[in-house]
Amino acid sequence: MAADRKILPLNSRIRIYGAGRYSGEYTVEDTGASVDGHHIDVYMPSRAEAKKFGRQRVKVVVLKYGDDAATPPDPQQKAAAKATNRKVRTADQRQAHR
Repeated sequence: MAADRKILPLNSRIRIYGAGRYSGEYTVEDTGASVDGHHIDVYMPSRAEAKKFGRQRVKVVVLKYGDDAATPPDPQQKAAAKATNRKVRTADQRQAHR
């Protein structure tokens, strides 16, 4: 999840409500170039999924403000995300060919 460091420092823990299957707890691990002010960017496994989700108003509750220190990615979490991305892209490609 990406957020503006002035609002939510890196490593902050938040809970998102009202985002459907993307509702839940997240850790701020990135600062996106276009993430400014009270906007957040939730990671989606594919561009198609992100376009389908679009921009939405959600409720965010801060569970803990982070220390704003950059940390290296967890290798197991990164591998799991890559596997999910492959599955989603394959499913999207199959639907596109139908």
